[in-house]
Amino acid sequence: MVGIHKKELVYTGDVLNTTSRIQELCNNYEEKLIISNKLLKLLSLGDQYDCKKIGEVTLKGKKEKEILFSIRTHTGN
Repeated sequence: MVGIHKKELVYTGDVLNTTSRIQELCNNYEEKLIISNKLLKLLSLGDQYDCKKIGEVTLKGKKEKEILFSIRTHTGN
């Protein structure tokens, strides 16, 4: 069709490495979703999600520690 553009986001380097390292930790902490404090500050999660601080973690290949949080759907308990 005329006028349709395909857009693609490509992440490389540090962003991709950091995301990969955080994703690897999901199994270690038995969590489905772990995010960095930096990302958490950018999101407006509201009451439908529970955030639990995992702590400061040194990710492979990084010098500074990242503060990580697990995110779960709020169960209302």
